[in-house]
Amino acid sequence: MATETLPGHEQQPEGVTCGSCGRFVGPLSKCPHCGARVSKRLSVHVTRYAAVILATAGLALLYLYAVNKEIPVIKIGDIKDTLNFAYVTIEGSVISEPRVFKQAGRLRSIRFDLDDGSGEIPVTAYSAQAQALVDAGKVPRLGDVAKVSGSLSVSADNNILMRLQSPAMITLTAPELPTTAIADINQDMTDPSVLIEGVITAVKAPPSGSKAPWTIVVRDSSGEMPVAFWQDIYAEIEQPQLLQEGSAVRVRAGIG
Repeated sequence: MATETLPGHEQQPEGVTCGSCGRFVGPLSKCPHCGARVSKRLSVHVTRYAAVILATAGLALLYLYAVNKEIPVIKIGDIKDTLNFAYVTIEGSVISEPRVFKQAGRLRSIRFDLDDGSGEIPVTAYSAQAQALVDAGKVPRLGDVAKVSGSLSVSADNNILMRLQSPAMITLTAPELPTTAIADINQDMTDPSVLIEGVITAVKAPPSGSKAPWTIVVRDSSGEMPVAFWQDIYAEIEQPQLLQEGSAVRVRAGIG
């Protein structure tokens, strides 16, 4: 039976019309009108696969650019509301002991303050990120130099904070501190933390179930001083049984 070409289809290029009914099929491999298989020209197949390959290569290049792009370092004093949700890096000194918040025995968040000379910003890690920070041994201490990358949250009244999303995004450097005599420690000291060495003369543990801190009294040749620390610090002591009267101790602590 002879196939009649419909009006207008004789102008269509070969490979886009059905050889059975003569109707336009475009890139389809099966005619939507009569169901016949359509033989495609090589150029159509090449174009189709080339488009897929180019699209895949483009996405791969975009991914590599995103993961290797250097995160910009900014000053805290330069943060404006237009930087809300921006992912940035800040370098500065830790000016507060981290606050560890727990609920029903679970770690909810860790928060500390960073100062880069142009301003201060609170940095917070939540839930899984906070636990990952503890597991990686990257909970900062007062006086540490920290390089932190995270997302900014800037409110309309310019209250700012940074959210830490991974322990891989924080680098800590502990300062080299000289040993300070206890008698030389006073309220006028500007250093955020000091290093003392001596002997423990008293240990006061918090009552069971209490949120009160531990307290030890340290004596050196110049005098003695109480040192308080929270339960999360105690949990990091590798040999807590040595925390007793008469033990030699070396303590890095903030002045309060």
